[in-house]
Amino acid sequence: MAVDDLEIARAFDQARTELYCPPCRLEVLRDPKRRWERPRLEAQSSVLKGVVQVRTEPIHTSRHPEDYLLWSLRHSLGHAHYCPYDVRTAYQLQKAAYSITRSRELSFFTLLLFSDLQLDCGYLRDRFRMMPYHLEEDFRRARPKGIGRLFYSVYQLFYPSLAGHHVPREFSTYSALIAETIRLPKPWFIKVQTIAAVLRKLRARN
Repeated sequence: MAVDDLEIARAFDQARTELYCPPCRLEVLRDPKRRWERPRLEAQSSVLKGVVQVRTEPIHTSRHPEDYLLWSLRHSLGHAHYCPYDVRTAYQLQKAAYSITRSRELSFFTLLLFSDLQLDCGYLRDRFRMMPYHLEEDFRRARPKGIGRLFYSVYQLFYPSLAGHHVPREFSTYSALIAETIRLPKPWFIKVQTIAAVLRKLRARN
């Protein structure tokens, strides 16, 4: 089902209003060869330097295009409104993760994982009282691979109804620790360092 630019703009305005108008503007990407920023799995929108980029192809192939579009925009705008909120906070969180991992790559992944989980399993769930639809769509589209399996195994602890993909048993302990960290009412810097320590152990075993 096709979604035109007007519908995308309306969904963007709705999501932006719901999330208290973060200072972002919309950019629709129709050229599949054009570079864009992927924050997570197969999400069809992302935010970079105040610009929310939306790819149209995944929207058109969705079972529920309007819901997928709106929830993906809520997710992207939620990063600007709530977590990590701004570049300075993101930098400080990654720096906290680096103090544990001593790895730029792993500290950056820690920041991405924390930000997505804090948003999808905390803020957005509490704000709208339901599972974010983009999660259902993303995990339905493809079986998670590599480190994406860790994302999935943590999400499934919060949302058991997500598609039943197989995840190695070894991930269960780590995903449970990460999920519990997200649930606890602790400062973000402590949460990030805790998740970083978990990921460091996971990488050491693999």
